[in-house]
Amino acid sequence: MTRQKQRKVAFQLIYALNYQGLDQKEQALKEFYAERESQEPIPYIDETVTGVCDHWQEIDQMIEPALSNWSIKRVSAVCLAILRLAVYEIKFNAEIPDRVAVNEAIELAKEFGEDDASGFVHGVLSAIAK
Repeated sequence: MTRQKQRKVAFQLIYALNYQGLDQKEQALKEFYAERESQEPIPYIDETVTGVCDHWQEIDQMIEPALSNWSIKRVSAVCLAILRLAVYEIKFNAEIPDRVAVNEAIELAKEFGEDDASGFVHGVLSAIAK
């Protein structure tokens, strides 16, 4: 599975956990692996989902000031999941260059978000990455 596909899975799990609750992280990962042919762990997915959950409030505190006159409560669940994933990669995963995290987040926003989501995600992440 390519890193891009792994990132997409991590985004989907983070999105789901926004509704299910962070205490469902282990169950969400377990269900993901149960649906796969290979039960082999995928370190990027495990580390990213766990890392986002572990730093959830801290990540949200980084996102909020970058929203410029918006409340985090007004951000769509899709954009918020993308932002949480990207901020985790930027701030807590030294293996991923900031520009890769930003570009991949923009691509996720184009695929899963509303028409203006990619521009919104780009603007917020640019402010955070500085």
